[in-house]
Amino acid sequence: MKKSVLDWIVCILAIIAGLNWLSVALFSYEFVYATFGNIVDILPRIILILFGLATLYSVKHICKKK
Repeated sequence: MKKSVLDWIVCILAIIAGLNWLSVALFSYEFVYATFGNIVDILPRIILILFGLATLYSVKHICKKK
């Protein structure tokens, strides 16, 4: 089955989110806030919301019956 553009975006967001949480757990370093927190205060929050939505989308596809 061919992946759509949305599937690829969700996959990339899920990988970045996982690496962000890994860095929080291992080093107490939040990559998203460190990278985007100085630009606009709401931007890291938007990125974290996108991470959550990507996770929900992934779970929906994983649990979907064929």
